[in-house]
Amino acid sequence: QKFGSWMERLRDAFALSRARKLTRGLPPGASILDVGCGDGRFLAACAKTATVSLNGIELPGPAAERASRLPGARIHQGSLGEVELPNAAFDLVTLTHVYEHLRAPGDAVRTLARIVRPGGTLYLAYPNGTSWQARWFGGKWFHLDPPRHLSLVAPHALVQTLADLGFTKVDESHLSWEQNIYGWIQSVLNCLPGKRNWLYECLKRNRAYLADSGVTFRALQFAGAALLLVPAVMIDLLAAVFRRGA
Repeated sequence: QKFGSWMERLRDAFALSRARKLTRGLPPGASILDVGCGDGRFLAACAKTATVSLNGIELPGPAAERASRLPGARIHQGSLGEVELPNAAFDLVTLTHVYEHLRAPGDAVRTLARIVRPGGTLYLAYPNGTSWQARWFGGKWFHLDPPRHLSLVAPHALVQTLADLGFTKVDESHLSWEQNIYGWIQSVLNCLPGKRNWLYECLKRNRAYLADSGVTFRALQFAGAALLLVPAVMIDLLAAVFRRGA
């Protein structure tokens, strides 16, 4: 597991909430493809909320192996560009914090346009390069995440690209309890002296990264996070109103 048990339970809850929203209204037997499915957490949640056909794409590794053990799921190991997918095959295609990792995002969106059925749904969640967090924190922004994030796109630009490929925008949300609140907290902490993303690495139990951290520094990090929680919630609600969520 990536995090401790309580964090994993929280991630399960967010995945289940997302699955309930996205599978609502799907016909029995609808086909779902989760691109970058990781360990299959979201697909497992979909299986709890609807009678659907489960498909996932994940790079070879331990996460893909865990996903392949999900009953009834068909997991393709490789990248989106490497896997052969039939035209108009899926009622719902999801990319949850995958788009920003793609080396050829233009090719990816053309593939997505090809594999989503007419009337189907494409769901994308990704860091907003025009968000308040991005503009205020610059290189200290938690979701900048170098060097893993390769493409930070403005939402209006991606919406226009998808529209050119035949998609119609159904919904756009700038409020993410799963990602945004922690983004504020860690970005502020990144402005303090010390290692970048220390608290995040602590939650991941990265002992090598934490080894030389003193007691005082650790106490300041945890105290700072606690003090920032309520202000982060308030400012993110405001950012969502102005469509500048991270």
